[in-house]
Amino acid sequence: DQRQAGCCGTRAGAWGCAAAAGPGGLPELSLGQASARAVRASADGLSGRMRAPGSADWPPLLGARRGSILGPMTRVIVVANQKGGVGKTSTVTNLGAALAERGARVVMLDLDPQAALTAGWDLDPYELTSTTYSLLMRDGVSLADILRPVGEHLWLAPASVDLAAAEYQLTRHRDRTLRLRSRMQAMRSGYDFVLIDTPPSLGLLTVNGLTAADELLIPVECKYL
Repeated sequence: DQRQAGCCGTRAGAWGCAAAAGPGGLPELSLGQASARAVRASADGLSGRMRAPGSADWPPLLGARRGSILGPMTRVIVVANQKGGVGKTSTVTNLGAALAERGARVVMLDLDPQAALTAGWDLDPYELTSTTYSLLMRDGVSLADILRPVGEHLWLAPASVDLAAAEYQLTRHRDRTLRLRSRMQAMRSGYDFVLIDTPPSLGLLTVNGLTAADELLIPVECKYL
């Protein structure tokens, strides 16, 4: 049942769904099975029935929408929760790969100083020079300047450990909450989805992700604390 499986769009959520399943509900699933099913259901829900790129209804959308800062054909989705360990990075990685597998052109943008998304794609956040830190803090840098191809139809805007300092450096700028939005607007969009990974806080990096996006995805863990 995709409707029920869709509640576990993260590693943590998958555990909650799998644990809840049993007699009278879904068949009991392992954590891996539940997570894989959730990613497929989430990607299907976002991309819908795929149309030919360039057609009037590409990419298919769920209901009416007003478009994003990158144009009416690009969805900018930020994944955020001030709690850590709820599956933000896992959601961006797996959802991005699943959408790209279905033919969508996807950008994953890492705004977390821990750079787990970047490291997960075999890039060293201690060695990179063109990163989301450059995008936020250096003049004349656009999103297109820092993108790295990591798969077919899939690009990564990597993070570096320098992002830890960006939280403090941004406070000196009047546009500190809108810098990511303005830098992204400078890029001509040829992409269907931009997925933004954020740190486990409500600081300026997360706020920049929220102001740049037109949709918000909040992964949660199914437990009290």
